[in-house]
Amino acid sequence: MTEVILVGEAFHGAKNFWEYKLDLIRQYHSKGILFDVGFEADELGIESLKTKGVVALFDAFPKIFKTKQVAHIIRFCLDNDIPFFGFDPRGRINPDRIDRRLQQKAKRYQNVYDTYFGTDEYFTIRDELMANTICDHVKESKKLQICLTANLHIKKNGSKENDARLRLKSIREYLDDERVSTYSISQHSKKGNYLGIDLSKRSYEINDVFCIENLAVPGEIIQIKSDKIDKQYGCYIFDHIRESDPACESYDEMIIHNCVSEPDIMNFIR
Repeated sequence: MTEVILVGEAFHGAKNFWEYKLDLIRQYHSKGILFDVGFEADELGIESLKTKGVVALFDAFPKIFKTKQVAHIIRFCLDNDIPFFGFDPRGRINPDRIDRRLQQKAKRYQNVYDTYFGTDEYFTIRDELMANTICDHVKESKKLQICLTANLHIKKNGSKENDARLRLKSIREYLDDERVSTYSISQHSKKGNYLGIDLSKRSYEINDVFCIENLAVPGEIIQIKSDKIDKQYGCYIFDHIRESDPACESYDEMIIHNCVSEPDIMNFIR
């Protein structure tokens, strides 16, 4: 039985990727399946602020996630009593707002950040810590975990790619090491407009005929299982880096959008 569904996106900052995540959550809820939702946001911040309302909770999210689309997911969870949590060790809120019982863990996370941030090693350590948090929730809740993150973190063999510009041992790989049953759903788009993590406006179009992005169909969202994709097809991470492994060897399922657009940034962003 699957214990964790990892739902990615080629890059942050596109409305359509988050709308799909909400649709997926609604589908599982409508079937009566019990699950928790995990966000790639400040673990200790969300735990400390989850009773304070949506506006306060957004302080635990990176700027690029402070959108109406993310707010809709949080609101759906709150309205339907769906537990949610953050799994990113990177702190986003002021230390004095962190719950007292979490202070020691906050100091450990801050030490990791101060020691390694800006190095390649930091990203691998971060994925291991994120996987540890998800694994803890699997053990504690005994329910399915639907974790919302980026494609980079859900690859089956990210640390073993032969020619990767971004080689990283992913959350998926760490969970596999712990024998947690996982299923990864990546998201891709052929073209569109999106926001960078600094909220700058960007646009792109992928014309590589040997990439799954070019299987997109205008007006539709294509859903393909890995066993239906030929190994000749790759895919892109962010909007410009071609992954070195075939798409079918990186993910269990792929969602292909034809065109994405910018998310709606909330007006209370800080």
